[in-house]
Amino acid sequence: MKRPRFRLLTKMILMTGGLTILTLSASLIVSSMITLSNRKADFTEQCATVAHNIKSLYISNLDRTNEILDIVIQEYDSIRETYDSMTKEALDAYQENLRTTLFGPDDGKGFGMSIAKGNRKTYYFGLLTNMQQICSSYEVPSASFVVFDTVSQRLIDITNSSLENTQNTSRIGLVGDEPMQQELDFFNASASNSKDDTNIFTFENCVYSDVIVDMDNNATQYKFFVRGEYSLAKFNNESRNVLLRELAITIVSAIFLVVVFSILTKLFLVNNVHHLIHSTDKFVGMMKKDQPLQVIESNVKTTDEIHDLSDSISLMQHQIITYVQSIKEAKQIEDAFNAEVNVASKIQLESLPSSTHFNRHIELRAFIKPAKGVGGDFYDYFYIDDDHLAFLVADVSGKGIPASLFMMRSKESIQSCARTEKDLAKVLYKVNNTLCVNNKEGYFVTLFLGVLDLKTNQLNYISAGHERPFIKHNGECHRLEGESNFVLGLEEDFPYQKQSIQLEEGDTILLYTDGLNEAINHQKEEFGYDRIHDSLIKDEEPADIIQTLIKDLEAFEGEEEQFDDITLVALHLKKNVVSYFYLNPTYAEIDDITMKVEDYLDYMDPIVLSKIGVVIDEVVNNIISYGQTRANKTMMVCIEKLDDGARLIFIDNSHPFNPLNKKMRTVQENIEEGIVGGLGISIVKSITKESEYYYSNDKNILVLRF
Repeated sequence: MKRPRFRLLTKMILMTGGLTILTLSASLIVSSMITLSNRKADFTEQCATVAHNIKSLYISNLDRTNEILDIVIQEYDSIRETYDSMTKEALDAYQENLRTTLFGPDDGKGFGMSIAKGNRKTYYFGLLTNMQQICSSYEVPSASFVVFDTVSQRLIDITNSSLENTQNTSRIGLVGDEPMQQELDFFNASASNSKDDTNIFTFENCVYSDVIVDMDNNATQYKFFVRGEYSLAKFNNESRNVLLRELAITIVSAIFLVVVFSILTKLFLVNNVHHLIHSTDKFVGMMKKDQPLQVIESNVKTTDEIHDLSDSISLMQHQIITYVQSIKEAKQIEDAFNAEVNVASKIQLESLPSSTHFNRHIELRAFIKPAKGVGGDFYDYFYIDDDHLAFLVADVSGKGIPASLFMMRSKESIQSCARTEKDLAKVLYKVNNTLCVNNKEGYFVTLFLGVLDLKTNQLNYISAGHERPFIKHNGECHRLEGESNFVLGLEEDFPYQKQSIQLEEGDTILLYTDGLNEAINHQKEEFGYDRIHDSLIKDEEPADIIQTLIKDLEAFEGEEEQFDDITLVALHLKKNVVSYFYLNPTYAEIDDITMKVEDYLDYMDPIVLSKIGVVIDEVVNNIISYGQTRANKTMMVCIEKLDDGARLIFIDNSHPFNPLNKKMRTVQENIEEGIVGGLGISIVKSITKESEYYYSNDKNILVLRF
C-alpha cells in the first residue's frame, strides 16, 4: 500500500505551528495584561496625584475658598428641603441667583460688581485655570471640587476642570445625584479616621480618586473632597487595537517560522527519513520475494543522528543477511540430518518383522511408535522350529540414533543365540555378555522374551528388567506373575532364570514397553496399569485390542508431547480353528476346501456359505496362478469360528503378491471396455466384512472375515 506523502512533515508543521502560535499568543496576552495593569496603575496614581495637588491648591488660600463655600452652602440650605420638588426653571433661577451673589451680574462689563465680588470671581477663575493645568500635566481628563451633603446625600459642584472655558461659572452650585457607593463607604469610614484619606476605585469603565479636604469651617453637615476622574474607554480602544495589531504580527511571524521550519524539516529530516523508508522497504521486498539479499544504502545526506540511524539500519541489514544465510545453512544441515534420520528410521522399521502374523495356532499383532525419528524400542518374532515361536519386546536406554544402533545389535544377538540355544536362560546369558563387550557408553536393554510351544501352548519366558505382560483369559485380565532378572548389557555373567506358564486356546498375552504405562497427560498423570487393564478388557481380537489401547492413550495424553517410545505386541492363541495343508496345490483342491469349509461352518446361513465358496474359488485360483513357477509350493487354509461369523486364512509360500491391490471393477465397466474377467477381487471385497493381506516370514497371508 502506498504511503501518503509528507505525513511526518504535516504532523511537524501542525505541531510546531500550533505550539508557536499558542506560545506567542500566550506571551502576548500575558504581556498585554501586564502592560494594561501597569498603565491602569499609572492612571490611578496620576488621578490621586492630581486630586492631592488640587487639594493643596484649595488649602493654600483657605479663607477665600471658605468664603465661596459659605455662600454656596448658605444658598443651598435655602432650597435643600424643597430641592426634590423644584422645577428646572426654579433650579436655574437658584443657580443664577447664586452666581450673582458670588460674582455679581454676568453682563460682560463688570457693572454693578463690588470689589469683593470681583476678587471672588478672579480667584474662582484662577482656580479653574490652575486645575486645568494640573490635569493637563498628568494627562487626567477631568477633576472637580465637590461638596457632599451628608444629610440629603447630594453632591454640589464647586469647580470642574473639564470645562473648555475657564471663565465659565455654570458648574458652581450645581446640585448633582447621590455619590457612588464606593464614595459613601469611603466617607463613612473617613469619619473615624484621618480626613486626609484617599479613595481610589473604578466604576463604569472609569478610574476615580477622591481626596477629602479639611476646610476648617463650621459646616459639619458637609464634607469637602477633590475628585480626579479618568475614563478608560479611550484606553481600552487603544489597547484593543494594540492587541489586534500585535496578534496579527504574531500570526504572521508564526506562519513565517512554520514555513521556514517546514522547509528545513523537509530538507534535513523528512527527505532523509524517506530515504531510510525506501531502503528498508526494498530490503523487506527482497526478503518477501525470497530474492538474494544485499545491503540497500539509504543515501542519507546529513551528518547528524539521522546518518547514525542510517548506518545502524545498514548494519542491521548486513546482520540479517548473515543471520538468514546461517538459518539456511542450518536448515540444510537439519534437512540432511532429518533425511538421514528418516532413512535410519525406515531401515530400523524394515528390520522389524511384519506387524501382523497368522498361523493355524496364533494371531500376532504389533505396533511401534518412536518418540523421535528413530528409537530404542523394538519387537521381534521368529520360529525356532516348526513347533516353537519366539517373540519379544525390548527397550534400549536412550533415544535417537545411538539407541537405534544398540537396538540393532541387541536384536541380531538375541535372534542368533535363540536359534542355536534351546535353553532361554543360556540364551540371555550369552546375549548379555555379548552386549557388555565394548559398551563404554553404558547402554542397556530391558527385555521380555517368550517361547511358545505351538503344540502344548506352554510359554517359557524370561524378563530382564522389563514390564510384566498382561494375560487375558476368559475375558479377565491380570499381569503375569514372576520375578524379573537384571537388565542386559551392564553386568557380565549374570545368571538369568527362566519361568513357565501354561496358556489355553483363546488366551491373549500383551507385551509393552514403559512408554505406554508411563505416558503422561497435561496434569502430569501417568496412563498406568489400571488404564491398560480397562482398555484390554474391551476387545477380544488382537488388532482391536491394540487399536483401542492407542485410541485411549491418545485421548488421555491430549496435546501432551510423547516423550518415550511405545511398542505393543498382542499374541492371541486361536480356538475353534482347523487347518489344512496342501503341497503343490491344484485347482482340484478348490472343491475339497469348499466342502471342508461348509462342514466346519455348518451353523452359518447356506446363502453365506455359497458366497464363501465363490471367494474360495477366486483366492485359490490366484494362489495357484501366481505360484506356478515356484517348486514345492505350499498352501495352508485355516478355518476359524468366530462369535459373530467366521474367518478364513490363506497362507502360501509363493512370490509376494497382494490381490487386494488390484483395482475393483464393475460389470458395467467390463461391458463398456469390452473386457472379459477381472471381477474376482471385486466379488471378494463385496462379500467379505474385512480383508487383510500381509507378507510375513516369506509367506503371503490373506485374512478374510465373513
